[in-house]
Amino acid sequence: MRFLKTFFIIVILILFCQNIFAQLGFKNTGRNGLIGEARPNSIVVSAGGNYYFGDIERTGMFSKNFANYVNWYGQIGYRRTFFTEHLKIKTVALVGALRGEKEGYDLKTKIFEPDLIFEYYPFRKKAKKCNCPDEIIGIYLYGGVGVAFSKIVLDVQKYNQVFHKTTIAPMCALGIGYRKYISANWQLGFELGYRFVIGVDTIKFSLDGFPIIPENTKWSKWRDGFYTFGITVAYNF
Repeated sequence: MRFLKTFFIIVILILFCQNIFAQLGFKNTGRNGLIGEARPNSIVVSAGGNYYFGDIERTGMFSKNFANYVNWYGQIGYRRTFFTEHLKIKTVALVGALRGEKEGYDLKTKIFEPDLIFEYYPFRKKAKKCNCPDEIIGIYLYGGVGVAFSKIVLDVQKYNQVFHKTTIAPMCALGIGYRKYISANWQLGFELGYRFVIGVDTIKFSLDGFPIIPENTKWSKWRDGFYTFGITVAYNF
């Protein structure tokens, strides 16, 4: 719980400090919803599929039975330009379901994950036909941290037992995406991401509740995580 309190304190401090800098005059005059413009804020919604990997999947990053590990996710967030036109900060809440099945194990997990994420837009396109400011291209990289709350149902057929567990885990989020303006306020795009548990993999701090027996740490050789691939819609104001 100390990690969770620290996480929310950092979010509040970053957003508070950014507003102070904006009021002091640290503003850009470019396009695309930058600080000091009419649309520096965004509501961003994403949805799509995810692919779990962890201790259920011990043969590699992707299973031959790919469909057994695919499920859904959705997230909503608030995004704001952060000091420079190339950087944005976003707070999001992700919900979804993870799924795994192999060697007598059947995993079903419901997950809720709040995150603090930075988006970095490295590319710029020069305006050729007018004296307009250069345009930031919608390709971006993102990274951040969060905390995952998981409700796990693990059916262990070889033990003939079903385990119900609730876990918490510190998470890291990495990914790449692209967004394009389809009107003055709306953007449409896609995103590929990777989220994984930071530094731990135990019964209480994981996404899948492994190892079932604490002494069997060899069951916990994979860092729990999941890929996401989805569509994003952003409303800028």
